[in-house]
Amino acid sequence: RVHPAASRIERLSAETPACLVAFDLLAREGEDLRDRPFAERRERLVALLAGLAEPWRLTPSTEDVETARRWFEEFEAAGCDGIVAKRRDRRYVEGKRELLKVKRRRSVDAVVGGYRLHKQGDRLGSLLLGLYDEDGAMHFVGHTSGFPGEQRVALLAEFSALAAEDSFGEEARRPGAESRWSGGRDTSWTPVRPEIVVEVSYDQISGGRFRHATRFERFRRDKDPAECTFDQLSRDDGPGFSDIIER
Repeated sequence: RVHPAASRIERLSAETPACLVAFDLLAREGEDLRDRPFAERRERLVALLAGLAEPWRLTPSTEDVETARRWFEEFEAAGCDGIVAKRRDRRYVEGKRELLKVKRRRSVDAVVGGYRLHKQGDRLGSLLLGLYDEDGAMHFVGHTSGFPGEQRVALLAEFSALAAEDSFGEEARRPGAESRWSGGRDTSWTPVRPEIVVEVSYDQISGGRFRHATRFERFRRDKDPAECTFDQLSRDDGPGFSDIIER
């Protein structure tokens, strides 16, 4: 999608082949299945994919609670956010969430490497977070916000006093980079001396950074910033994505 050149698509499709992972079936040969219960739609999906070869895959499914709990523990290592629970007797309803997502949240201590202003301009908007690699370079890994309005004013005063020329390493991943998703938004930020540590909770890591916005938990003024390394994000070995998808 990012690089649509035909030659690049051909090369990448060979190097990293894609597959379609199906979890529901809404229609079959002109028959509308949306009014059918999920249990029936699932059975028909299994039957449909049974006659197809790669790159079609089927999501695993179980009615056993203990199996679901084991999957919840194992699937994180494969890059999954968590598990989804659905009622077997429910029809498909457009525009309404008829499922329950169960996501894992973990906490990590990160260094504040900068901040962005709130849209009102006179208070803190978000804190930009960093973690140190094994060579001692601090990389941008995401942001956190959600502070009360009155606290944002005080935090801006505190962090503006720590303003510095730079905080993240020259060769490290940095905030504020333009991308096709930035949409012309103001991505300016102010670097600060990496002296303050915060504990944040997150749901998933992707490409060495937080996949979604983190939730601020507390300041860790007792913590040495040098202790905030990527080692905190290491995950237990588990099955790969291909291993958890039924063939």
